[in-house]
Amino acid sequence: MNKNYLKVRLSLSAVVLLLLMGCNKPSEALNVLIPTSSKSSSVPDSEVSQKVQIAFLSIPGFEAFDIDVVSRKGDVRISGVVDSQSQIDAALKLAREIDGAHTINNQLTVKQ
Repeated sequence: MNKNYLKVRLSLSAVVLLLLMGCNKPSEALNVLIPTSSKSSSVPDSEVSQKVQIAFLSIPGFEAFDIDVVSRKGDVRISGVVDSQSQIDAALKLAREIDGAHTINNQLTVKQ
């Protein structure tokens, strides 16, 4: 009975080891499955920031706020204080539509 127990433990250990080794490769698959847009990656950061700021001028009352827009490699950070949540929602919607903006980091807050 001791020999059978040892065989079962070794077999289970081998299966677990194989499973763990097989789980070590998903990063390669993810790189293949998630394409990047070559068109939007070629947009300079300063142009992305400028386009976002210009788009914000279409939001009623938004020109009165001191909103900071910084872009780095397509990651856009928007910070400042506005009057309402609807202004934040409108700003995020517009920022997402800008060519070259991949990720929007919202740091806008509502004035209290």
